[in-house]
Amino acid sequence: MMARLWHVMLLSWAWSLLCLSVSVPFIGSPQQCEKARFVPGYNLGGEGFDIVKMERKGAYVIDTETWNLGNGTCRMYNNNFMNGASQKVPAAVLDWRVLPKCSLKVSSLVYNSAETLVNDSTSAVSNDWKIGLKFPVDPSVTVTLGVGFGGSHSKESTFAMQKSKEDRYTFVRHSTLGGTFSLMVNLAPLSIENELN
Repeated sequence: MMARLWHVMLLSWAWSLLCLSVSVPFIGSPQQCEKARFVPGYNLGGEGFDIVKMERKGAYVIDTETWNLGNGTCRMYNNNFMNGASQKVPAAVLDWRVLPKCSLKVSSLVYNSAETLVNDSTSAVSNDWKIGLKFPVDPSVTVTLGVGFGGSHSKESTFAMQKSKEDRYTFVRHSTLGGTFSLMVNLAPLSIENELN
């Protein structure tokens, strides 16, 4: 019995080493930095996201292309998922980690109408960003305000609304959850396009 317990403990310890999220950065030489590729997902942290259409915008708030720390060097990490390849991170990234958090579970939802699909899409987005917005309106003027909620104009919602006008449809959504990398971004530097605005 004790031998089996030791076997289980040894396997658990070995597995925990594989799942360690600690990545140790090092400063790469100018030659290494020029040659190295960026870590996966390096540009996702600074990219704008339209929560009404649920799509990436391609506009960057944070500069994710500059890797030079000032003297031709860069911060680098060894990526265990790429056979230990040394990869660089943007100068704005303070920390990058491998965090294998993937679930093999697939969840499915069935929607009997486009309206239930759209309602579920909009409820998935936190709309608390609009709290505190103050619109000064003269009481003598009639004003009509239109508000688009998160997900209400996504490709998924638009497709469902279009199909529901043609015939009766049932919609199914399959999803799985997973994440492999995590990064922490510094507030500065802003991208050039945001400095100009």
